Amino acid sequence: MRSGLTSLAMAMLATTALAAAAQAQSSYPCANDLPNPYHQVQNWAQTPRPWAPANALSVDSKNNLWVVDRCEDKGCADSNVAPVFQLSPDGKTMKNFGAGLFVEPHQMAVDADGNAWVADAGNASGKGMQVTKLSPDGKVLLKLGKAAQGAGSSAPDVFDAPTGVSNV
Repeated sequence: MRSGLTSLAMAMLATTALAAAAQAQSSYPCANDLPNPYHQVQNWAQTPRPWAPANALSVDSKNNLWVVDRCEDKGCADSNVAPVFQLSPDGKTMKNFGAGLFVEPHQMAVDADGNAWVADAGNASGKGMQVTKLSPDGKVLLKLGKAAQGAGSSAPDVFDAPTGVSNV
């Protein structure tokens, strides 16, 4: 009998706590009804070719947008397409480079000197599985990791599908 009363008391306490939490949440006004200061600009990016899938974006100190895409439908491994773009704030392509360097560019960051750091998570055609540092003009300055190596390795100088970099 005692355990039955304890269970009932616990159930009532839990119900009261949930009801109080639900009431507290409903007392805050929803911020989703604020005006949206942003708007879509059609055809903003003026690029030499349409972008392939891109999930690697960075903004440099001059508010230029840097984008790395996946080159083509089949990816960058055997492509001659340059995946790194630098666009001015008004959408004009300022630079486009990096052809033949990557398999699956996954993320990028631009450092204070304007160098682009690109994480290449793919592995094919003797390349990939590296982080590449490129000068603002596209010259390879540094490669971290070993090309086309990595899956299952515990070596300290080998990456296993690097997917992120930071400019901090």
